[in-house]
Amino acid sequence: MRISRCVGEIITPLAIGGALPRSLELRSASVKGVLRFWWRAINADLPLDEMKKEEGGIFGSSAENQGRSKFSVQIPTRRLKQRSYSPIYHERGRWGIKAFVPGQKIAIVLRSRGDAKNHKMYEDILQLALLLGGLGKRTRRGFGCIELQGINEKEIFAPRTEEDYLARLQTLLEACKPGCFSRGGNRIWSSNTFSGDYPWVRKIEIGKAYQDYSDLLAAISVAAHDHDSHYTGFAGRIGRFASPIYVSVIRTGSHYRPIITTLNTAFAPGYYPRGRNTQSGFKGGIL
Repeated sequence: MRISRCVGEIITPLAIGGALPRSLELRSASVKGVLRFWWRAINADLPLDEMKKEEGGIFGSSAENQGRSKFSVQIPTRRLKQRSYSPIYHERGRWGIKAFVPGQKIAIVLRSRGDAKNHKMYEDILQLALLLGGLGKRTRRGFGCIELQGINEKEIFAPRTEEDYLARLQTLLEACKPGCFSRGGNRIWSSNTFSGDYPWVRKIEIGKAYQDYSDLLAAISVAAHDHDSHYTGFAGRIGRFASPIYVSVIRTGSHYRPIITTLNTAFAPGYYPRGRNTQSGFKGGIL
């Protein structure tokens, strides 16, 4: 049995539902779901049948000869402080959702029975997923971000510049998906010609520094309001479409920066979006 105890710090409010209504709980199933999402998002070059087979081999599947996941996730129970935060962050005070307060430490334990190479891949996917996204509600708008700080009591290098983060991202992407991503300037982009009609990673960009996470969450919220369109996600009578622009939050020293992942825009078959594409304006309001 191989075990990795990963320690991180919550850096933006983490609103993640528990088994009971209106309760908060860090659940292993939620973590595995996030890992599965980002694994799929960087493997869009694979034919669909092959992707499903590889995905099932890692995360488990009901398909014949695949069965259970090759690794498990456990989050040791710990009492964490919580308070109410407005998900529409620039309108604070109107209404809110419960979330775990930033600044608190959590642990995520990975276990596997595979070889060292496969176990390292699980660690890399976890690091990549926590950089590009978060856990719980509103993760596409900066909530639920966790800064991973150590694995098995070995400290993870804390990037202090935009370039440090891009180098770390490139290393993780290369480990998880060799030869598929390129880096230059303040961004990383897919260097393969992908064709999957689902949300695969097109581009990753890191933006300017903000003094506090509250300032950054407010900027994300304002940009989402000012550039709202079918291309930035919607929910209602016409259906639901998750935003293909994923805004996470990272720290460089004492500052906070947005890390924006542009996913492939894949509307449901037969759906035709109305209005103009505001994705560039939305990103520009944050970067």
